[in-house]
Amino acid sequence: TTCATKKINIQNHIKPFFKGATTEHITREVINEWVVSITTKKGKPRSSATVNVVRNLLSQIFDYGIKHYNLKYNPVKESDAPTQFKTDVRASHWEIEEYEKFYNSLESESLRTLFNILYWGGLRIGEALALTPGDIQPNTITINKTLVYNNVDKPYSSTPKTKNSYRQV
Repeated sequence: TTCATKKINIQNHIKPFFKGATTEHITREVINEWVVSITTKKGKPRSSATVNVVRNLLSQIFDYGIKHYNLKYNPVKESDAPTQFKTDVRASHWEIEEYEKFYNSLESESLRTLFNILYWGGLRIGEALALTPGDIQPNTITINKTLVYNNVDKPYSSTPKTKNSYRQV
């Protein structure tokens, strides 16, 4: 998943801007200009976290060049680091009235069940979609896999990324 995400970020955000550029022409100012260019997608603002992930990927590429190809410096490290954008929205929880309004708008029992598992169990969407009947016992749901969407392959079931993601709710 990590490799696929990095490939997508390189293809969509790094290659188009730097196509044909040589490393000696990529300066701090060029990096700053590039960061500004990736802060929106189709006129909609990206989160600062997304921009920082792509910026860090470019920095890793320059660091690799320094280590293995005698590149002299990393202009990303000299550029201005983006701060949190005013458009970033932090996740918040729903009050019970908001929960009930949404729940009552769901038309099928399967959607209501899925929503209840997500809301009351605190599962991520990939974890809920990867559940099998064996994972569900009275009063306990075992989380030991997640459904992965990486925009390259079809969705597939995988193990959780961290030990803490293995849990029972």
